[in-house]
Amino acid sequence: MPLIIIHALGMIGVPVFIFISGYYGVKFRWDRLKDILSQCVLYTLVFYLISCIFLPLFQIRILLLQVFGLSGMWFVYCYVILYILSDGINAVLEKFEFKTFTIIVFIIIYISIGKWIGKENGCNLFTMLEYYIIARYAKRFGDRYKKYIKWIIVPSIISFVIPICYGYCYGHYSLIHPYIFCYYNPMLILIAMSLVIAADDYKTRNRMINYVANSVLAVYMLHENCYTPKLFKPLLHFENFNSLNALLIVSTIFAIAICIDKIRIKIITLLIKKNI
Repeated sequence: MPLIIIHALGMIGVPVFIFISGYYGVKFRWDRLKDILSQCVLYTLVFYLISCIFLPLFQIRILLLQVFGLSGMWFVYCYVILYILSDGINAVLEKFEFKTFTIIVFIIIYISIGKWIGKENGCNLFTMLEYYIIARYAKRFGDRYKKYIKWIIVPSIISFVIPICYGYCYGHYSLIHPYIFCYYNPMLILIAMSLVIAADDYKTRNRMINYVANSVLAVYMLHENCYTPKLFKPLLHFENFNSLNALLIVSTIFAIAICIDKIRIKIITLLIKKNI
């Protein structure tokens, strides 16, 4: 059960990322968009070609799919669309007064809960827009409630985990799974909102955090790549996994992905300097 809980808590990552984006506001920049797209090409097409050296994977059709690798990762292509439209979205949301914005947020949550009841997984652009818009709302009108919102971190996480424990212990895990592992889960909104707002009171400039944060997209694309498990599976014995092993493997893969991306950044920086 601990591994299941850890996996479930991993669902918090996407909501928190989008909530941070919405809370502080995304501002469109061409350089950043080009960097995102170049990473997509590198970590799909190039990684596939490297995988072909070690595994019998090469096919023309699959190679062609890797050229459009961005389309195969829902989070990345949805975020790219959100990023492209961000200035327009921000401008529209800034025009709404409290009453209008509140009604819009309730409509979005109403739609989201309906999709949650319908067991949809939420891996789409609507999910990102939902978290982004709610985050913008919280930023504009949530200051008076900040001291209360921070106190819902623990209750919301407990409310998120309790159904998992219940389903696992009483044999109903398959029934509750679609409701827990779903980005429309209302508890994820509360967790993301409370974590981001609580962290906002402890603003700090940490060079190491910023250094690592610049490469988290690479971590996502490398571990989300469908060929990564095939490469690492011979090295890992999943039947002997426990929480400690899982934590060690996750930390190792995270560190390797960060190192790979730092090498990519270094190479690109040197190439740009030479061209100049």
